Amino acid sequence: MDDDRIYYWLDQGAQPSEKVSILLKKLGLTERWRMLRGGIAIPDLDAKIAERRLKQPKAVEGKEKKQRPGKKKAAKAAAAAKAAEATKAAEAAPDTAAPKEG
Repeated sequence: MDDDRIYYWLDQGAQPSEKVSILLKKLGLTERWRMLRGGIAIPDLDAKIAERRLKQPKAVEGKEKKQRPGKKKAAKAAAAAKAAEATKAAEAAPDTAAPKEG
C-alpha cells in the first residue's frame, strides 16, 4: 500500500468504509494518521509510536484470548442443546401411550 496516497485521501476528507478502517487500524496507519494530524513530525513518528506501545499493558502469559463463536457455530450449539433437552424430557416422561388391546 502507498501510505502517502492513503494519507492524501484522508486529508481530502475521504471516509473509509468499516472494513477499510479495520485494515488501516491493523496496519497501524490510523494511529500514524492521528499523530500526523496532531502535529508530530514524520522523523519523530516511529519513536513516538514505539514509546506508546511500550506503555501499553502486555498480555499475560498462559492466558489466551477468549474466542467468541461465530453466529453459525452459536446457532448449531443452541440447536444441539435444544435437541438434547428434548431427548432428556422424552426419556424422563412416563409412557402415556394407550394400552394395546389384544
